[in-house]
Amino acid sequence: MSVRLLRHLLLLFISFASITAFAQPPENNDEPCSAVAFPTGGSCGEDVQISTVGATTSPVAFPPPNTCNPGLTSADLPFNDIWYTANADASGNLSLEAIVGPDDPVIAAYSSSDNTCTGTFTLLGCDDDGGPGLDANLNLTGLTPGQPVWIRVWAYAFGGVATNGTFIISATNGGTPPANDNCASAVTASAGVTESGTTNCATLGAGDPTGGSCAITTDNSVWYTFTPGTSGSYNVDFSNLSCVGVNNDLQLFIMTGACGGPFTEVACNSSVASTTTFSGTAGTTYYLMVDGLNGATCDFDMLITQGC
Repeated sequence: MSVRLLRHLLLLFISFASITAFAQPPENNDEPCSAVAFPTGGSCGEDVQISTVGATTSPVAFPPPNTCNPGLTSADLPFNDIWYTANADASGNLSLEAIVGPDDPVIAAYSSSDNTCTGTFTLLGCDDDGGPGLDANLNLTGLTPGQPVWIRVWAYAFGGVATNGTFIISATNGGTPPANDNCASAVTASAGVTESGTTNCATLGAGDPTGGSCAITTDNSVWYTFTPGTSGSYNVDFSNLSCVGVNNDLQLFIMTGACGGPFTEVACNSSVASTTTFSGTAGTTYYLMVDGLNGATCDFDMLITQGC
């Protein structure tokens, strides 16, 4: 897995009710020389909500039209931006992600001629919707190990109207996937016992189904198995759902088969806000794949109960 900047800032910023001529974005990172450093290292699972409220438009040249999302010039429309810094890893790679939260983010990365904020900036790349849904995801390679990079974040201009935005960004060097990230390491669930789980740092395994009959896509799945002791109807319910992403929801696939496939779909639910019911046969092992809807990162509790 390439090094990804994923879900590791633990701060919340409050949108200002009013803005004055001297207003600043919450982190005072309106220009490259006041950029805030992304922390590196640690694990996934913490997020930060950021805002461009109070920001101004930096004099650094914006990406040319049709660069960040070809065909959508509103992605490159210059407007209020905020700045961060990060460094390439030991392999010269750097990946950046900005998540809808609730506005649509665009990100760009720049190098500096003298590796300082006052040098001449050169665009390394930019992205609007390269991640799940409307999330922005930018993967940089071929950098000098340790090279500083300046990261610019601004809002997609819906209808060609530039605006401020609120987003979620994250930074981590790697991150450890959940223990049940793959089918082979699925957690064994039992009826009547609540299982606490997360899709933070989860990945899409090589043998994971790409989506059931109800699915949009499969992005970051975790696995459970359930073997009924008696035949009958069973319900799967989710509670304490806490999500970050385009959709604050999970999707659930229930299947029979074996890890690596082929699988046979038993039930599929594109929103765990509702109960998923399936008919279970005693002694049969059912595979439950829980996936963030449109790549949403979620903490959750799951409970399987026998129906009437």
